[in-house]
Amino acid sequence: MLSEYILNHKLDFNNILENSYVIADDLNAKYTVAGLICKIVYAKSGFNGLKRLFLAGCSSEDFYRTIERTFNIRRENFDSFVKAEMKHYSQTLLK
Repeated sequence: MLSEYILNHKLDFNNILENSYVIADDLNAKYTVAGLICKIVYAKSGFNGLKRLFLAGCSSEDFYRTIERTFNIRRENFDSFVKAEMKHYSQTLLK
């Protein structure tokens, strides 16, 4: 659902916490992206990776700093990272 929405709308995930993209009814893009991030972290680092992610802090800066460390990407590249991962997972699920 998020992949289709991304294709039809211009979203900027570099500031995902500050934006509220409602996809359908009460479904917000930031929660879907959060689920994707958890899936990637779990695949990469298992439960310990998720634990580090969840204990990283509560502020927006804590979130972006954790994303930078976890995925070795800069905040300004988070948008392209999310879109590439969405494309990867949507293609994988369609096979």
